[in-house]
Amino acid sequence: MEDLPKQALDYLKFLAELMEVPIAIVSLGASRDQTIIVEDPIHGPKRALLHATETATLGA
Repeated sequence: MEDLPKQALDYLKFLAELMEVPIAIVSLGASRDQTIIVEDPIHGPKRALLHATETATLGA
């Protein structure tokens, strides 16, 4: 996720906050290797994009 442009990451954070749900998967294209799994929607979060700013603030 850190490789995305700042504007794209800001937009994803905006959407997550607007919908009040974490973003689990981001697709950048049609092939599977163009998919970023932010958190596993079945087995639980690795990190939640919605709470990324809280984590950064806490120094985690």
